[in-house]
Amino acid sequence: MLDISNKKIQILGTFLIVILLSKLLLDNIFYFINLSSIFEITLDAFILLSEFILLYYIIKKSNLDIKIYKKYFKKDTTSEDSLNSKFILHIKILKYLLLIVYIIMIFTPEYYNRIYIENNFYAKIITSILAPIFLAPIFYLVYILLNRSKSNSNTQLKFYVLTIFILFFHLVKIIDYSIITFPGYIIGLILLITNIAVFFISIFVINNNHWIAYQSKKIKYSLILNSLLIIFFLLNISFSTDTLINDYSSSISFTYDYYFYGLSSTVNLISLAGIVIFFRLIVTSIIYLPSSDAFERRQNEMISLASLNKIIAESKDINHITNTVTEIALKMTSSIFAWAEIYENDEIVLSSYHNTSEKYIRQILNDENFNKYRMDCNTLVIDDKVDRSIIASNMNYLKSMIYIPINDDNSKIGAICLVNNKKYNLDEDEYEILKAFSINVSIAFENVRLLKESIENEKYKNELLIAKNIQQNLLPKKVIQFEGYNVDAISIPADDVGGDYYDSVLLENGDKCYLIGDVSGKGIGAAIFMAQIKGMVMSLAPTSTSGKELLCKINSSLYGNIDKNMFVTISTITISNKRNLISYCRAGHTPLAIKKINEKIEFLKPKGFGIGFVNENMFNNNLEEIEVDLDTMDMIFAYSDGLNELRNIDNNEFGYENIRFILDTFKFGSALEINELFLEKAKSYSETLNQFDDLTLLTIFKNRENNE
Repeated sequence: MLDISNKKIQILGTFLIVILLSKLLLDNIFYFINLSSIFEITLDAFILLSEFILLYYIIKKSNLDIKIYKKYFKKDTTSEDSLNSKFILHIKILKYLLLIVYIIMIFTPEYYNRIYIENNFYAKIITSILAPIFLAPIFYLVYILLNRSKSNSNTQLKFYVLTIFILFFHLVKIIDYSIITFPGYIIGLILLITNIAVFFISIFVINNNHWIAYQSKKIKYSLILNSLLIIFFLLNISFSTDTLINDYSSSISFTYDYYFYGLSSTVNLISLAGIVIFFRLIVTSIIYLPSSDAFERRQNEMISLASLNKIIAESKDINHITNTVTEIALKMTSSIFAWAEIYENDEIVLSSYHNTSEKYIRQILNDENFNKYRMDCNTLVIDDKVDRSIIASNMNYLKSMIYIPINDDNSKIGAICLVNNKKYNLDEDEYEILKAFSINVSIAFENVRLLKESIENEKYKNELLIAKNIQQNLLPKKVIQFEGYNVDAISIPADDVGGDYYDSVLLENGDKCYLIGDVSGKGIGAAIFMAQIKGMVMSLAPTSTSGKELLCKINSSLYGNIDKNMFVTISTITISNKRNLISYCRAGHTPLAIKKINEKIEFLKPKGFGIGFVNENMFNNNLEEIEVDLDTMDMIFAYSDGLNELRNIDNNEFGYENIRFILDTFKFGSALEINELFLEKAKSYSETLNQFDDLTLLTIFKNRENNE
């Protein structure tokens, strides 16, 4: 059963049902009494507008459409965490609503024209029942377009202009019917202008479709198929509705017009707009299809790097590291099999292997030519055309190979070998990412050695202490506070891992920008890198007009000028002085949690690479900034991965669901209260385990008293 326990939603739902029943009753009362057309139209317009507003708020506040869809389509794993994922779900739901109406339309008799309906009371009742059913997908189409347009002020303006043109023609028809009769050529001319305007405005209503490029090939094909079906159903509605009704127009046209005069032409124009919008969606999806494999591979590489950094932070066992790292490298490069080897006392120890057997690898390693070729490689090698003379006798299928050496203190202590039966064809950036992976693998092994040595090495402990002191001194004592908002930030360092960062600055235009980030690495190196980031933020903020611009400038300054094993993930939250909006930008950092009054907690995950990962073009083109309109008592909650990746005694992560539960369940009086509660819950969750990562929290409330 669906759980809709919100009292406000229940009241609105009841009111909607009452309005639908009232409209049914009124339509058939008008059959017996003769009221003025102006009164009927005014009353119908009020009822129709009330229906849409109620339906909009019920769906918006309760996600009823998605809940029903998920109930009956349990195998659909489409996420609803982001605006784009919700849009994909809305498209699927619209398809099924249109399918239902299409089936009903097929069985609707064509003799239900105006003459028949006006002279048959039972036909009036049936028409009154069919009309809201036929209207449901049209309402829903308007809902998802309106909801989608709100993500961008420019798009929203275009949507409103489109709406004005459609409603203007509807108004002309009402005036022609009830007040002044226009000549036919005037109505035809206005209709032509309206159709042209609707067509061209619809092309640009939802023009920010770059998010499609970042979807998997499966999702793109799904978008194309669903959009084609929606266009087919909308074409059917368009052909079945007339903009200029006569006594013998189709039954569908009269169903709409009987419900509200002129509605047939409005539905026709909305259908035209929907056809154009979804056709553009198809074109965009087709254009981005060829890049699907490359993007999925790049996304897989970034996920792999993130997983590797997590291993570097957590693992203290070489066998665990080699097994996990080999598996990551195998998936990252789509190789057919892989193994990791460690050199101990002039012997090769197979630390891990995947998609093959130890016996088979030993046969390969015993081949003299291949063994010499492999052992001569002291740096990362990506060989897409392996010389046939060095291929082992049982590796005739070998087309390419990646050899990742594992170094410790400038000497090779092992390697990861990846084998493929096709070329890798990696571009320059992918090579750099794999090179960073290679360096980080060595860092992981080096960290294990350092951690073991630290037990007996007091100097190493002192270095960590110095690093933590530097990092803590770089964090601001107090974040910027201002009227209308309540802000609090807190950072708790881990025992032996450094790197969390938060700050607050004023931008060139006076906007307040809050930053939260995670610097890679540990020790003095991480502390120095954090100081470098801090200095860049302070120097570049006064010349930047947005959080996105600030991040782009920082990446441009750092990329190519730092070691590949150093990078930082940062999120910026910018509060505008002139507009009642908050802008959010995420350069590889954890998602932002947003809590709006009486709404479900939403995690915002705009696209973006970590700073220092990729070059300026790729970073700038893939960095997405989204805007959020905060109402009174709304809040946003930013955090480092030290919270969601915190583990308990059973090795289970704290995760996003615990964050969602706490924000949904508890009531807070200030930003400080929520930060303190999360620290308490995190400590309780980890129990006796040591904190393995820094924990940083940043909370912003709308319209709360400042913490002075």
